[in-house]
Amino acid sequence: MAVWVDPAGYSIRQVEIHSVYEEKPVTVTVEFRKVAADGPSYPARSTLSYPDKEIELTVENYDYERVQ
Repeated sequence: MAVWVDPAGYSIRQVEIHSVYEEKPVTVTVEFRKVAADGPSYPARSTLSYPDKEIELTVENYDYERVQ
C-alpha cells in the first residue's frame, strides 16, 4: 500500500493498493480531490484493475459543490 500526501495541507492525494485474488495480481487506486481550496477531500476516481481477467473498473465522483 502506498499513500501520497500533499505536503502543503497534509491531505491525502492518492492511495494505491497491490494485492492478489485467486493468486493473480490486483491493483486498486483511489485519487482524491478537494471540494474547494479549503474544503474536505473526497475520492474523485477509484480504479480496480484485474489484468488476468482483463477487468478494469473505474468509478468517478464529481460535481461536488460547497453549500453556502
